[in-house]
Amino acid sequence: MNRRIALTLVGAVLALTATATPAAAANPRVVLSGLGSYTITGSSAAYEADVYGRPYSGPATGQVDLADKPFPSPGNCEAATATLRVTDDRGRAYALMATGQVCGEYLPLGVMQWFRGRYAITSASQRGLVGTVGHLDLRLLNGEVSVYAIQS
Repeated sequence: MNRRIALTLVGAVLALTATATPAAAANPRVVLSGLGSYTITGSSAAYEADVYGRPYSGPATGQVDLADKPFPSPGNCEAATATLRVTDDRGRAYALMATGQVCGEYLPLGVMQWFRGRYAITSASQRGLVGTVGHLDLRLLNGEVSVYAIQS
């Protein structure tokens, strides 16, 4: 009897998950990736990158800030915030703010600082973008940064 209840609950959860998936997940308004460079000063890393995707592509700038702490050593994580601003060749722009954590990870090429967090768009030239939320992923290694963001 307990097995029947457990299977029924699992089925109900799967059904709710399938029907609760937003249409935005199939066609996100924000999805971008890019590469660039960064510099670390104390508990901050400023970066510049060229990003491509939606809603538009172009040069991006941003920063990762830890709460008055140095970037973590491998195997450790610290709370952090991050910003990203993208401007296209027509002057359209949007900016987002993310909260999450930076973790230090040892790789054969050195120690990578990896920011993972949730963002919200705080300003945008395009109507309807402000308030859009999603995931931001920044990986910093040996002076190079990779940027990935997607609406969720």
